[in-house]
Amino acid sequence: DDTTEKRRGQARLNATACLDSRSVRGLWPFKSVGGNRYLVINSSTSMFYITDSGTCTQILGLTLTATAEVDCVQTLGRLWCVNGTESPFSWDGTSTDVPTGMPNGNLVGAFRNRVLTADVAGALTRVRLSGELDGEIWTVQIPGVSTTPANIDIAGTHDGWEVTCLLGEFQNQYVIGREHDLWGLSGYSRDDFVIRNISREVGCIDDRT
Repeated sequence: DDTTEKRRGQARLNATACLDSRSVRGLWPFKSVGGNRYLVINSSTSMFYITDSGTCTQILGLTLTATAEVDCVQTLGRLWCVNGTESPFSWDGTSTDVPTGMPNGNLVGAFRNRVLTADVAGALTRVRLSGELDGEIWTVQIPGVSTTPANIDIAGTHDGWEVTCLLGEFQNQYVIGREHDLWGLSGYSRDDFVIRNISREVGCIDDRT
C-alpha cells in the first residue's frame, strides 16, 4: 500500500564514516575564494572536510584535544578556528596556517574585515581584534592607526564575568554576551570602535545557544 510519510528534515551526506568513526562535535560550512563548497567537521582530535562527493577527508597537520570545544568562523577567505588549548589555525580549502601572535581564545568571530577572539586566559573580559584585512596581525600598536589590531575591554578589566559568547553582527553592531549581560561593539576602525551595554538582565551562557 502507498503511504504518506512525514519528512524528517535531514539527509545523509557521507555514506562512509570519517576516520575512527568518532562523534561529530562541530560542523561549519566553508566556501573558498575559488568557489568550492565544503562542510568542515570536528571529530575527536581531527578536522575533516566533505565536498559534494560526500567523501570525508582529513585536514592534515592538526592534532586537537578531544575534550576541547572547537569554534570556527569564515572571513578573509579562510576558516579560522580556536579551541582555547592548541594554537589557533586557519584553513583555505587547501592548506592550514597557524597565525603567529593570535591569542589562544575559546571563541572566534568576524567583524569589519577583522578576526575576533575572546575568552582568552588572563584576559577573560577582553575582545581582541586582528588588523583590518589581515588575520595574521595581532600586536597592539600605540598609538597605531585605524587599521591596526584592537584590544577592547568589556565593562572594566577583570570585573569577574568573562566573555561567554560572540553572537555575531546585528543591526550594525557586533553582539557580545556574558552570563548576565549583553554588549554591542560598533564602529568601523580602531579610531572609532565603541562598546555599549545592550542589556544588564539578559545574557548568554554558551556560545552555541
